[in-house]
Amino acid sequence: MKKLPFLQNPSSVYFIPLGGCNEIGMNFNLYHKDGKWIAIDCGIGFASESIPGVEIIVPDYSFIEENKIKIEALILTHIHEDHVGAIAHLWEHIGKPKIYATPLGREFILNKMADIKKKEKPEIITIHREAKTINVAGFGVEFVGLTHSVPEMKAIVLDTQFGKIVHTGDWKFDKSPVVGEESDLSRLKELGKLGVHTILCDSTNISQEGFSGSEGDLEKNITKIVKDQKGRVAIATFASNLARVQTIANVARKTGRKLVLSGFSLRRITDIGLKLGYFQNCPEFLDQKDAMALKPEQTLILCTGCQGEPNASLSKIASKEHPHIKLQKGDSVIFSSKIIPGNEKSIYEVFNKFVLRDINLFTERDHPVHVSGHPNRGELKKMYSLLKPKNIIPVHGEQYHIMEHCEFAGSLGINAIRPKNGDVIEISKDGIKKVDSIPSGYLCIDGTRFEDIESSIFKERKSIAHGGMISCTCIVNSSGKFTCQPIIEHYGVFDVKKQDEIKGFQKALRGEIVELVANFANISQSKKAIEKTISHIIAKSMRISHGKVPLINVIFHVI
Repeated sequence: MKKLPFLQNPSSVYFIPLGGCNEIGMNFNLYHKDGKWIAIDCGIGFASESIPGVEIIVPDYSFIEENKIKIEALILTHIHEDHVGAIAHLWEHIGKPKIYATPLGREFILNKMADIKKKEKPEIITIHREAKTINVAGFGVEFVGLTHSVPEMKAIVLDTQFGKIVHTGDWKFDKSPVVGEESDLSRLKELGKLGVHTILCDSTNISQEGFSGSEGDLEKNITKIVKDQKGRVAIATFASNLARVQTIANVARKTGRKLVLSGFSLRRITDIGLKLGYFQNCPEFLDQKDAMALKPEQTLILCTGCQGEPNASLSKIASKEHPHIKLQKGDSVIFSSKIIPGNEKSIYEVFNKFVLRDINLFTERDHPVHVSGHPNRGELKKMYSLLKPKNIIPVHGEQYHIMEHCEFAGSLGINAIRPKNGDVIEISKDGIKKVDSIPSGYLCIDGTRFEDIESSIFKERKSIAHGGMISCTCIVNSSGKFTCQPIIEHYGVFDVKKQDEIKGFQKALRGEIVELVANFANISQSKKAIEKTISHIIAKSMRISHGKVPLINVIFHVI
């Protein structure tokens, strides 16, 4: 490993977020102390429409690779994709570290590895509920239970000579969680007495006052709505929200409906949950193939697609493309989730498809059908009163979330610093400060490849999506005589039904190309110039006829 210039003080801890501090998602946090590196979480993000052909993005790991950093351990807070979804993709590239996870985390990671057919399995150290402080690569590490929308959520506490560092992960305070346990308030209070130097804390709901609401109360609200419906009811949520799956299962039991699961990821997570003893007193989880054999008033369908994902179950139902499930006038759809910024367009498209078919919609905008798994300001204030941290480093948010969290911390008299992805923050006996920054960014998972988010691949795809593509292939001999007519192909430019327009364009273009080539004396030496000129001819023609220029590819071959 190279000696990095900013790692000056062996008694300090250095925190470097490679993801999760410019966005909600892709949480990937490095910690360094006295020559040793660990990481907390390694998550994915979901690509926007501006990156055609890509669904998943991950943090750029090149800093680790280029500096030959050996990450000794990867410690997981919980199983949500934005915290663990990148492990199957990145584990081999970040030194194949040992993974520390709860039983649920272990099963989830092994399943994700199998999904993308990884032959080598990581060494996973299983952390059980009774685990105390353990030594991990020279760090004293404690796991403290917190409530979230999945069970086995663990805050990670690092022990240092100048006080505790608490990395909360995602959490909330909920007195009636339907899955998992309540937050360990007594241990949090004890940590506050022992001395918390710095807390790195969830910023997702910093703009929300009060408390985020209880999953137990949500069950009552959704039960009432479902009882009032006469036809089939479909409920969409995140597959990894085990608490919500249990809530909907309870709703099915209380309303006398059969519970149907629709979506591969949903079936996978419920299988893992059942294996580990979760989902108590639940009705049988029926397969989607059985949905239409049930009476409408006895059917409750739990499905994926709450963010309008085009390949998810709910989008297929909305488009009438689902092979097994059909909804009709008078049926109902409940979106039991928050609209994540950036997903509005795809979600509203799904809304509109249902509304046009007179299917009833219930969303968080106008009905109490969702509670967040993240802390509002009331919960943050309570957490800080328990831990009494001297310093706060807000994480898990876009920059405006993190800025607002710093201001909130300041109002409570707590010192705060605003991190960005790639910042190097020194945590020492003297406090916290930014001492450097390293390159950071995002990589796209494009099939089986990693591609930089700024790759020309995606620029070309956007050009094709914007204006289509025209390809022109010319084959001539050394004297400039064509062996066949110029081959002109087009994609996304002409309507194939308008053959007269296509033939007219091709005829005119071929005539111009033949005339052009006849004007060049030395064909072999003029190849590049000819290709460039043909490209200009096509561009000019398209600008006149269509008002826009497609992506143009010209091949001029001399035999």
